[in-house]
Parts: sequence; C-alpha cells; structure tokens
Amino acid sequence: MGKAGGAAYRIFEIIDYPTSISAIAIDEEEEFKDKKKILNIEDIKGKVEFRNVWFRYPTRKEDFVLQGLSIVINPNE
Repeated sequence: MGKAGGAAYRIFEIIDYPTSISAIAIDEEEEFKDKKKILNIEDIKGKVEFRNVWFRYPTRKEDFVLQGLSIVINPNE
C-alpha cells in the first residue's frame, strides 16, 4: 500500500504540474501566426473512442491485458 500511495502521489504531481500550453489560446508571436489553429469551444464534443486496442506489459509479452478492446465514451459519461 505504501508503494502504491507513493506512486499515486508522484503521478498526481505530474498531472497537476502547471503548463503554458493551451489548446485554445491564440499565439500572438509573429512566427506562429500562420501555423496556429484556433479551436472553437462550441465545436469540441468531448467524445473518446478506442477501436481494437491491444496491450501487454513489456515484461510479460505472452500475456495480453487488453485484446481487441473497443469502447466509445460519450460526453458527460
């Protein structure tokens, strides 16, 4: 339990680390004006879809954790 708690603490430190990257911010620097993509918040649906996902740990190559997982997670689910 102690190791799991320590690992979770480190993971949440990374997740909570502040960043200057924003998917919706407009970059005013001249060199990026032609490269930027402005997102319209109203167009973002929040739907997540995985199709035929397979996963195994590198240390156990013969044992798959996921085999052919397909799932759709709709907004607000």
